Amino acid sequence: MGTFCFLCGDEITPENDSKEHIIPNAIGGRKKVSGFICRECNNRTGQTWDKSLADDLTFFTTTLGVKRERKTKLSVPVIGKTDGRRYILDSDCNVHLVDTEYSEKITPSGKNIHFSVGNEKLARTKIKELKKKISYS
Repeated sequence: MGTFCFLCGDEITPENDSKEHIIPNAIGGRKKVSGFICRECNNRTGQTWDKSLADDLTFFTTTLGVKRERKTKLSVPVIGKTDGRRYILDSDCNVHLVDTEYSEKITPSGKNIHFSVGNEKLARTKIKELKKKISYS
């Protein structure tokens, strides 16, 4: 006698068996079990139940630094600060500035440029743009 999918009741075979996270991956689960649900049910529940749970708990898992086995796109909350800037928490527990700020001020010693961006990659891109702009001036 074989095993059957807990959700749909279909027999689980080597072709449709899936490794189901005991605790969903989206909230840090790593331990898996086979022979519990079929691949189709695992995919369906992952896109509905697991995603909904992950979205509801994103703030907590991000704040606590929960690492996931694989990257998961989550709806991440925007957090406002008292200075008016907006930040987001990403699924890798990084905080990014949403708004980009840029200002130039002419001083007796030259031009003073100030900018704020969301992350290091954006900062490097902005610096390259500024270098090009300065070299053409």
